[in-house]
Amino acid sequence: MAANVNLALQGAAPNLNINMTSGRPNYTPDINIRGYTSINGGSAFILVDNVPVTSAELSRINPADIENVSVLRDASASAIYGARAAFGVVLITTKKAKSAKLEINADLTYGIRQMYNTPDIVTDVAGFMDLTRLSCYPYYLSSGRIVYNESEVEYARQVAADP
Repeated sequence: MAANVNLALQGAAPNLNINMTSGRPNYTPDINIRGYTSINGGSAFILVDNVPVTSAELSRINPADIENVSVLRDASASAIYGARAAFGVVLITTKKAKSAKLEINADLTYGIRQMYNTPDIVTDVAGFMDLTRLSCYPYYLSSGRIVYNESEVEYARQVAADP
């Protein structure tokens, strides 16, 4: 089951395009029908149980609560819903109660983000200076400029030994 209704709609109907323009976890994708937009953009008119919602509001709906998805992408959509439906209509119907008995289902989805390759922090300043001098050796040969001289490296060693 998809964690986001917007992503679950991908492939649900022909010419229904779900565009992810960011990789952020809380980003809501753009919903486009037929690929047509105007200079100001253009996204589908989304109705959930005949109530207009935005793509961000749609992403907060539980995918398990959706019963039916219909996509209107022709002139009939504009005839019914007017100018708001110029880029198509996505009709979503949620599930209704089937009995008087109360039933509660809970699902949990979570994600963890962490860096796997954390860089080591350099605490040896004199060693860093020596490595910099070695890496700049070809530059030193061509220009004659020393990056760190011996007195600077020795001073860094003294400070590291007795801060």
